[in-house]
Amino acid sequence: AIVGGEFRMMNGLAAYGIVRLMPDGAVDTSFHTGSGFAPMAFFPDSILPYYVHELALQPDGRILVAGYFSYYDGEPCPSVVRLMPDGSLDSSFNAGSATTSATTVLLLPDGSLLVAGYFDTYNGVLANDIVHLFPDGTLDPDFSSGAGCTGGSIRTMALYAENNVLIAGDFVSYNGIGR
Repeated sequence: AIVGGEFRMMNGLAAYGIVRLMPDGAVDTSFHTGSGFAPMAFFPDSILPYYVHELALQPDGRILVAGYFSYYDGEPCPSVVRLMPDGSLDSSFNAGSATTSATTVLLLPDGSLLVAGYFDTYNGVLANDIVHLFPDGTLDPDFSSGAGCTGGSIRTMALYAENNVLIAGDFVSYNGIGR
């Protein structure tokens, strides 16, 4: 099992936001996360410097991670990152960055993904709370989230029916419609 969250230790071993556990609960030391996740650049000394909100496992074993962080193993990757099955950074995936944090990631059947959270821009482009990324992590310029959420953010997403996505969170409206 792969576990993400806000922690620096797991079972007495250094673990910076993500670990893989063996069936008996022991930390799998072959999962190489290096220095793991590091704080958002604008809150480097925060008491809550980083956290993993959600993990999604791709069919090929790679791991998508959404959260509140600026770095993974010393490499810049604000809010969204993809890891190789061994825990190392997947350098072929460049998701850019949300302005605050990504709270959820949803892998779509075609290999692309939706990333949602608490942001109004993504890679410097207007993107209210949700973006569509191609399988390599690049932003889909044709996707529009409209006015996005009011009063909170998207916390989780699920695929249902054919190409329909259900979103849930602590918002009071989406695109100006009370929900």
